[in-house]
Amino acid sequence: GGGGGVGGFFWRRRRSQARIGPELKAKLDEMWDKLNENGDAVVTKQEASDFFDNKFGKLSVEVMFGDICTGAQGADEITKDLWDDFWTQVKGSGYEDSQIMEEVENMMAGQAWVDW
Repeated sequence: GGGGGVGGFFWRRRRSQARIGPELKAKLDEMWDKLNENGDAVVTKQEASDFFDNKFGKLSVEVMFGDICTGAQGADEITKDLWDDFWTQVKGSGYEDSQIMEEVENMMAGQAWVDW
């Protein structure tokens, strides 16, 4: 099992460099709360569809679930852990907090999901 430990160390180190600032974290939590209409532990495709209630709605939902639920084919629920991990990965791929914040605000204002 020595190889796995090295991989785990590398993964933790990479993640710690991709810190999301408190302002962006608050905005992402706000979007989660808007998506999660009934306040339970998951966002369903129906809740996401209600959130993206516009001409891009169905496409936004499919792309969002495809982005966040990688490896979980056909997943129709997103947990808060998956949500938080997804945004950490977005940050770790080179986006600045300000770029993510702008797109999240746009989505909350009714624009389509951004395919990160």
